[in-house]
Amino acid sequence: MEQKKPVLLLIAYRAFGDWLFTVPVLKYLFEKYDVHLECSQKVYHLAHDDPRWRGITCFKFEDMPQNTWAVEFPKRWQSIRDVLHPDKEINLNGSMELSCIAERSQEEFFYPVGGRRVVFGSNGFYDAVFKRADIPVPNPLDTTGMYFSDEQEAWALSWREKHAREFILIIALSGSTMQKKFPNAVEVAERTLRMYPEARIYMAGDEDCHALVPTDNPRIHSMCGNRVTIKQAVHLTKYADMVIGPETFMMVAAGMWGTPKIQLCTTSSVFQICQYQNNDYSIQASIWCSPCHRAIYAPNDCESAGVEKETPYAECTRRFPTSAIMERIEKVHNLWEANRHAAI
Repeated sequence: MEQKKPVLLLIAYRAFGDWLFTVPVLKYLFEKYDVHLECSQKVYHLAHDDPRWRGITCFKFEDMPQNTWAVEFPKRWQSIRDVLHPDKEINLNGSMELSCIAERSQEEFFYPVGGRRVVFGSNGFYDAVFKRADIPVPNPLDTTGMYFSDEQEAWALSWREKHAREFILIIALSGSTMQKKFPNAVEVAERTLRMYPEARIYMAGDEDCHALVPTDNPRIHSMCGNRVTIKQAVHLTKYADMVIGPETFMMVAAGMWGTPKIQLCTTSSVFQICQYQNNDYSIQASIWCSPCHRAIYAPNDCESAGVEKETPYAECTRRFPTSAIMERIEKVHNLWEANRHAAI
């Protein structure tokens, strides 16, 4: 008779990218525990159909005033404990945010940038999750482990097969905050298409980003907004030939699969984000304050903020020369072409 596993309550009020950094630890938790997931709406989008969960509940705290969270979170967790009676609890909240970058509520937020680098610079995002789970980081670390059904896998494969002879790039246009932008994305896309007739580009972002996607080139497509689901976007990075963009979940997804990528690192260092990822061509912004290791939610959080046409921007996002990005695209394209000829 199979012995029952102890019940684990896993609390994960995370954004999309944070959850993808969490994925590698899941298989170790499933081996030891019967896991119930209490999560944010964003995590629910990525994890709700995974049959390995004992159960899953979603707390829509994003719809509540933030000043009520300190009271409402403990009440919510206690209500789940009263029903679930877990043997163990792991709360992932703040596992990366407080140990890899500084929130304004932390003293380190106000340190000089050099001081923040001393405190946070050697703390990797994957490491922080494993530490919170009290599990040693495996060597080597398998960064995959996200669940996809056979139907979902068939859908992604059909997309790849449709473009079997093409060099497919996915470009993430923007993330949720001002330091997660890619202002020269269209220039990079247009130069890539001129250089490589076999290239095709998909641009990703929220609905507002759709307006940035050129409409006069049939080899540029929009994945923005609801044109694909978040989970489909993550899945497509597995079968793209290259992914480029700022510090967004799309780049964590590419790193998860080992898809060649150029992550444009501003707040965090290349080491922190990419230390366990393969085929990495990422770039650190060439400005004194990057990596700043600061959580940037407003212009006054940024030490190099500017304003253009009444819109605030982070200067670091403008410090990724198109020439440096194109050099890396050329390297990946050359490898892609060599592999394609070897397969013929």
